[in-house]
Amino acid sequence: MWSARSKTVAISVVVLAIVISVAMAGIFGGFQKLYNYTLMSLDAKTDLIVLNEGENADNSSDLVDAMSLSKELQQSFLKLKGRFLSEDGKSVNYTGIRNSTEFSELEEKAQKFKFIDLGTLQELEKKALYLNLYNIMTIHALVRSKPVKSVLDLTLFWKKMSYNIGGHIVSLDILEHGLIRGNRPHPTSKKSLLPDDSELLKYTVKELDPRIHFALNCGAKSCPAIRIYTAENIETALESAAKLFCSTEVSIDVDTNTITLSQILEWYGVDFGSNKNEVVKRISAFLSPEEMGKLEKIPVEKRNIQYKKYDWGLNSA
Repeated sequence: MWSARSKTVAISVVVLAIVISVAMAGIFGGFQKLYNYTLMSLDAKTDLIVLNEGENADNSSDLVDAMSLSKELQQSFLKLKGRFLSEDGKSVNYTGIRNSTEFSELEEKAQKFKFIDLGTLQELEKKALYLNLYNIMTIHALVRSKPVKSVLDLTLFWKKMSYNIGGHIVSLDILEHGLIRGNRPHPTSKKSLLPDDSELLKYTVKELDPRIHFALNCGAKSCPAIRIYTAENIETALESAAKLFCSTEVSIDVDTNTITLSQILEWYGVDFGSNKNEVVKRISAFLSPEEMGKLEKIPVEKRNIQYKKYDWGLNSA
């Protein structure tokens, strides 16, 4: 039989062992988490593909005027679009682009973006430049990637594919959600991509324009048509893009009270309104008189709002 003293000592030893085990687990667990996080951070940096890295053709490293470069980009994109994109802007001849002089010229322009001064741009100028850049970066990335049947076949495509813009490495995700959407939360992670201390916050588009979702093309068949935007035409061009997209991607069946929308309006519904009916109200401005007439016949409380399955097939010509 154990004495009271022996029991006390034994219990103390057991308690001390438990405390030490918990403490060590916490320490090593913390190190393990830090190690894993470091690996993830390193992988994230290593995996980035900067499409416009390398030396400039003219070996210049001077700051480039943003508006001048934006106009040069528009001109080069116009040449590429005229030769390798379908008339409606919905499909792209990636194979034809690959070895073309037009693409070589566009890549040369892309090199200059490493030295662009974004701080000189006004709001409409930023919006036009960023929309063009997004569509150009997507084409650039798909031309330089292995042939695929869908952009989804390319792992972490929107996180990896990047440009050096004014000394900042900007991925397609950062360009869309950080700069164009004013650093609003990503629809998947529900988190903003730019941290509070990011210098890029100075260059975001301050006022969210939901029509940008009718202008951004990610390389899928269900994406909006590719257009070229300027500060001068952006208001009318975005309005036209919204109407064109809604004419093919929104349908209304009065007999079943069904309103079918593009999945873009499901993923980014928060940019259009706080609920489905607000989204429908917002996009109703882009409907034809005939479709608007149908919509008005369906009582709000009886609406059956559905989403059309997105076609992620590559938009190749």
